[in-house]
Amino acid sequence: MRVGDTTLRHEIGHSLGLWHTHRGSSEVFLGSRCPRDDSCYESTPSDTTGDFCDDTGPFPIPSQSAATECRVPTVAEVPDPCNSARTSWSNLNTVNNYMSYTGDSCQSIFTAKQARRMRCYIDRIGYPTAYPATASNIASSFLTFIVILFVICL
Repeated sequence: MRVGDTTLRHEIGHSLGLWHTHRGSSEVFLGSRCPRDDSCYESTPSDTTGDFCDDTGPFPIPSQSAATECRVPTVAEVPDPCNSARTSWSNLNTVNNYMSYTGDSCQSIFTAKQARRMRCYIDRIGYPTAYPATASNIASSFLTFIVILFVICL
């Protein structure tokens, strides 16, 4: 895979309902304050907080060195303002995940739950049976199908 190929997969993941793997940690921190009342804060892998996929763990935006070295950042590099007792960040399908902010050379997977979320997102918006079989809807459905194949199979 060439460097940069993962950006398209990442952005298509967003288009199909996925959040960043760091949504439940770095995206809810306000500077160094803990968002104690933020319902998205994720302290353990969960289907109801964070990125809504319990097969990815709480994971911050990695430090520059961790991102390029394809490793989980240490708590010393990226502290958790909500949990001073945290000793490590999760490596549950995070470093190699297309929805993380690690380097392109690190990213290689969507998890099973992320794949299900993408399929459910398509079902939720009515693909393809909720639309009449007009030429533009058929073309749109075909393009969506090609994008899904690209995301899931490559």
